[in-house]
Amino acid sequence: LAPTFFPTNEYLSSISASLLAFATGYFARPIGGIALGFIGDRFGRKLALLLSALLTTVPTFIIGILPSYSSIGILAPILLFSCRLIQGVAIGADYTGSIIYVAEQNGIKNKNFVTSVLVAMGFFGAALGLATSLIFSAISISDLGWRFSFIFGGVIGLVICFMRLRMEES
Repeated sequence: LAPTFFPTNEYLSSISASLLAFATGYFARPIGGIALGFIGDRFGRKLALLLSALLTTVPTFIIGILPSYSSIGILAPILLFSCRLIQGVAIGADYTGSIIYVAEQNGIKNKNFVTSVLVAMGFFGAALGLATSLIFSAISISDLGWRFSFIFGGVIGLVICFMRLRMEES
């Protein structure tokens, strides 16, 4: 993605900036855990989980349709970093918030097993991402194939938002 969102005159700089954009989301996770965790504690887990789903979905879709550096210049990396920050905030709250939501539900017999399955799903998602990247060749991903993943992720995120609207409060 480096040649798409960053200047291509210095290849190493654009690769470094691309990796930094990826890392930005990880740096923002604690902020999301604190901010949306407070919302979950104060106003309910359902609202916090709905917000985290929306704050993940919208930037994911935007990245999929984001114009390149050659089209909009410096605005492309600024928007990319902004989207990654918002995603990081949302995921920081979503991961632990969903585990807490399930743990607070009544009627679940094996809460420890169920919550451990939720933790394992994070690793399953990473494995699925790896498998997807292995299926697509470098040529198809470097053209426009990578955009499909982000747009599809945005559509799946909307489905998750509608599902979370129907959740019961914990």
